[in-house]
Amino acid sequence: AAQVKGYNPLDFFLKNELNFLDPFSQFALISAKEALSESELTFTDELTENTGVIIGTAGGGLNTQEDNYRLVFQENKNKVHPFIVPKMMHNAAASNVAKAYGFKGVTYSLSSACASSNHAISNAFTFAPIPGMDMSAKYKAPYLQGNTQRLATEEFRRDPKKYSHVLQTDPSEVNYGWTYPMWLDAMKATGTWKPVNNKVHIISEQTGYNQTILKAAKESLAKSGWELAGDTQIQYPVNDWGPVIRELKKVGAGAIMCNHWMAAEEAAFCKQFRADPVPGALVYVQYGASQPEFLELGGRAMEGFCWSTVLGVYGDKMGQDFRKAYLKRFPEFGTYKKNTMGLVYTGNGYDIVNYLAASWNATGALGLNDADFKKNCDWIRTNPFRGVCGMMDMNNEYQEALHFPDNGFGNQSNSHETGMGQLFVQVQNVQHKIIWPNDYSESKLQGCDWW
Repeated sequence: AAQVKGYNPLDFFLKNELNFLDPFSQFALISAKEALSESELTFTDELTENTGVIIGTAGGGLNTQEDNYRLVFQENKNKVHPFIVPKMMHNAAASNVAKAYGFKGVTYSLSSACASSNHAISNAFTFAPIPGMDMSAKYKAPYLQGNTQRLATEEFRRDPKKYSHVLQTDPSEVNYGWTYPMWLDAMKATGTWKPVNNKVHIISEQTGYNQTILKAAKESLAKSGWELAGDTQIQYPVNDWGPVIRELKKVGAGAIMCNHWMAAEEAAFCKQFRADPVPGALVYVQYGASQPEFLELGGRAMEGFCWSTVLGVYGDKMGQDFRKAYLKRFPEFGTYKKNTMGLVYTGNGYDIVNYLAASWNATGALGLNDADFKKNCDWIRTNPFRGVCGMMDMNNEYQEALHFPDNGFGNQSNSHETGMGQLFVQVQNVQHKIIWPNDYSESKLQGCDWW
């Protein structure tokens, strides 16, 4: 943070415009204008339709908040200006930038203190796969990624010529919902968890990603012996999980799925749940738990909670060797015996680089031209590659990795030797331990202190 000296808003905005703009929105608009000018981008109707705005802010319109606080509590005014909300709200900056340029894509703000800007940058990358695919289609270099989105791979199926270079190295997010009842059956079969009933309560964030998972879970639950008894919707950021936990206790389901994606918020949920749990419930959270801050923030309070990822470092010798080498290189994430190392992007980035290297060595096509790009794309498509996160075989209608175990919904494999295994993990002794499928498990399900 820094003070902006000598700033005169009238040098940039009309006087009547300032009625709607807190200084933080003003700075966002000025910065956006400078960035767009330097980028020399030309926004066609198609590009404008797919352009979003994600801006990080630690506090939102604090000047507006302070001014109106003074009016009410120092000057004893009995009302505030009606424009206080659109000026003060955290998403005002992103909304104003989108409105100024007619952008119609994903638009929202993130607020995570000093990490807000980093989160905004990473979220922009994560939540805009199809515009990214469209831009890369003009270049055609091999685009290997782990976006985990069926909406994106369906675009390949719709137009394989345009997106021939886009290869998703992991199975799509639909498998989180489709495989969940299989996992419940497997955990029940262990005898360690004795469900108090066959009810399932799902908490879902309102992003398209999480709603896709919810839809898939409803499809699979309808064909299983489990009953969807609760569907609680949340909206990021969640500052207090109390109302959600009260709803969980009211339903009293034997199995709870927290279909969210932010590691820090998942850790907060687990802490609050442990303080006031649903007795006997098997609690599962989304893959965000694989990120270091989940254990860093939660510590021993995370004991017993389960999570899964369709893309993660295996627990076999190849995976264990990678983990040891990673922690030797990056000791800030702990030691091999006591670590908070992330299990998703670490391995996937490593696998992608090695997959590309294997293709370049096999084809000898190292030129920056369409012909060499095509040779490498064709080689990758027709040559499955085993990495630390499992097998990447993308020679199928979605051009995404096959999923294991086979949940019966398509683009599946009946073996972890030919498909990428979805890892189901439990926190045990402040460590992530793979507990299912048994083909590559490191441990077994352990009881929780609220059972």
